[in-house]
Amino acid sequence: MMIDPEEVEILQGRDVAEYGNPDGPTFDFLVQEWRKAELKGNTIYGAIIEGARRTNTGVSKKLGF
Repeated sequence: MMIDPEEVEILQGRDVAEYGNPDGPTFDFLVQEWRKAELKGNTIYGAIIEGARRTNTGVSKKLGF
């Protein structure tokens, strides 16, 4: 939904570097990351939901938000 193709390219490059996927982390990736952090069961899902509510301030700053 982003209009500026340069911003899209910046975000996709970051996501490839960070998650190996230009579309960002997959649900399975996030579950595995939280399991490595020793979360279990529904606590994992809550952590994923909470993470989705936060912005990455470094990326926002880079894009001028």
